[in-house]
Amino acid sequence: MSTKQDQPGDETRNRTIDALSDGVRRRIVRVLAEATAPVSLEDLAKRLVASTPEATGTNDVESLRVRLHHVHLPMLAASGLVDVDDATREVTATDHAVYDRENPSEIPLGDAGSSSRRRKERRRRGVVAILASESEPMDRETLARELAHRESDGRPAASLVDDIDVALHHQHLPKLDRSGVLEYDSDAETVQY
Repeated sequence: MSTKQDQPGDETRNRTIDALSDGVRRRIVRVLAEATAPVSLEDLAKRLVASTPEATGTNDVESLRVRLHHVHLPMLAASGLVDVDDATREVTATDHAVYDRENPSEIPLGDAGSSSRRRKERRRRGVVAILASESEPMDRETLARELAHRESDGRPAASLVDDIDVALHHQHLPKLDRSGVLEYDSDAETVQY
């Protein structure tokens, strides 16, 4: 019998799909695929804004540079798609299979965006379901373990718990808090429905 834990490629594939489900990150990969040398963070932001400011959500290079540094590049690095040299602030493509394509600027995603959205929605519903049965605030790490337990049929890998904890902190809990669904105290790392 095969379990999710027996299939290590699934986690890597899911990270890649999540990373490439965002248009800005796909554009970053395309820029790096065509680059012949490392690209500075500043130059990457300038190229992205110059080519498609409507797609990046800004025409301000500095605000995009900040988003690249704190959001997009860490996600791409975690999925093995880019290397970021913090000392030189340069970004390079890795030897990831996505760059092996005949035309790497055409990154196929199929329905990856909708698949990623469904996975995120499922995770947020899981957060609410777990917290609805609690009368006291729950610490974020416990919530991550509970979600990992549910998502892995009771046998979560430690890396899954860590990935969920990071996603809870940076994505899911702030979004649910802003929408008034729950209260998230990021300093105390607790959440309450």
